[in-house]
Amino acid sequence: MMNHMRERQEVIRDYIVAELQKRGLCIKDVAMKLEKSQGAVQQVVRSWTSTRIIRNEL
Repeated sequence: MMNHMRERQEVIRDYIVAELQKRGLCIKDVAMKLEKSQGAVQQVVRSWTSTRIIRNEL
């Protein structure tokens, strides 16, 4: 079960990054626009795709 959830997390993260790339953006660009660190933006993306949140959606 955990492998399935981990794989799903990775797929969702990849989707988020791909959608940014379609718009010509990357995490760094988003961070600059928000005047936040790149690490902070990455942490938000990770929190959006946390196992607990995904479990709640299911």
